[in-house]
Amino acid sequence: QFEIRGSSPDSLGLVWTASPRANAGATFSSVAEITLRDAGNNIVSAPEFASMTVSAMISGAEGVFVLPDGSRSTTYEITASNGVAAFSQMRIGGKASTSYTIQFRVTVETISNSATISQTLTVTKTGIFVDAGMPSSIEVVDQPGNRTAGSNFLISPKIRLLDAFGNYTTLGQKSIAA
Repeated sequence: QFEIRGSSPDSLGLVWTASPRANAGATFSSVAEITLRDAGNNIVSAPEFASMTVSAMISGAEGVFVLPDGSRSTTYEITASNGVAAFSQMRIGGKASTSYTIQFRVTVETISNSATISQTLTVTKTGIFVDAGMPSSIEVVDQPGNRTAGSNFLISPKIRLLDAFGNYTTLGQKSIAA
């Protein structure tokens, strides 16, 4: 791999596992790394591009990024270091078994004949999945009816655990006694 200083960015490079998957709200074990590439697919690490801002946008049913401060958003921005933007804290929330797409975007400004030219570069990753996350609430599935004290319920009450995104989860199961 070569490093060419002073070359102009032409595209974005993305290194991430073939099929990223994590529990909803949990950090991915693999890191999405974004780099600027020139027309020859070489990494562009010129000083003016070394600390670029990379935006990520998620699409798919109820998909959101869980940002480092715990808030939720459909966009996530980080600043590159030495020309590489590593999304090491990326967490996604959404519906289990739904395919999500993330588009990474950078706007690059170059100067040509004393004119500033803005160019938006994108790279897209599809086939990103989340599994149910850690429990955060309990849902009553079968509600028992009113009964006279001392008599048995006709329907036994049933509950299930849900993660913060409404997915049924078996993670962190605990015994519940009535």
